[in-house]
Amino acid sequence: QYRTRLHPDGSLTVTDPAGSRTHVPVPSPTTSPRTQGILFGAAFPTLEADRRTQAWFAARLGAVRLLYLDDPATSRRIDLEDGPADASISLVDGYPILLTTTASLAALNHHLTHDRVTGDPQSDHLPMERSRPNLVISGTRPWEEDGWRRIKVGEAVFKTVEPCGRCVVITIDQETGERRGSAPLKALARHHRLGDKLAFGLSLVPERPAASTGDLLGTLRLGDEVTVLGVTA
Repeated sequence: QYRTRLHPDGSLTVTDPAGSRTHVPVPSPTTSPRTQGILFGAAFPTLEADRRTQAWFAARLGAVRLLYLDDPATSRRIDLEDGPADASISLVDGYPILLTTTASLAALNHHLTHDRVTGDPQSDHLPMERSRPNLVISGTRPWEEDGWRRIKVGEAVFKTVEPCGRCVVITIDQETGERRGSAPLKALARHHRLGDKLAFGLSLVPERPAASTGDLLGTLRLGDEVTVLGVTA
């Protein structure tokens, strides 16, 4: 229930559940304390937020630290069997981009409704926000994205890494923090298990355009057309 607002300079305004706010400046590589961050067993150098920010969070959440990854290109790499050699990520879960489709969500909600009717207690309608996607695509068939390997969205090209295996977070109401029951995971287990994953959505990495050396890999805009460049053979 903590809300964040990102400012153009990279700083944040964070609001706690009671409405108290704090401004979090961007840590400086020259003056901010550098420490080791660990995520999924991988260690990498990070910067700590300023002392005032750390005290604000500690007063509300206990012994926690807010960290900043100033250079993901050298600090946290991801190894892909068949992908960009310079793939890197910030302090996200697993990959930089998560794609979902409205058709697949409709199919999942259909299964939730059907399972409830046949006597299996279920949660209410699952909103798209619960899966926390970066890209939401419409105009496909349900689960069509499972076969995509490369896509172009507007100016940017992405490679599919793997289906996104869902965890318990998909069962938590994003607005209230309340657990709403395991129905979505049960429905995925029954109707859309891919290998060992209860899959919903695709993890993507962007491809660097030819002759591009800067940070900008392409611009995405609401309503951009999607072109599928490669599918599973």
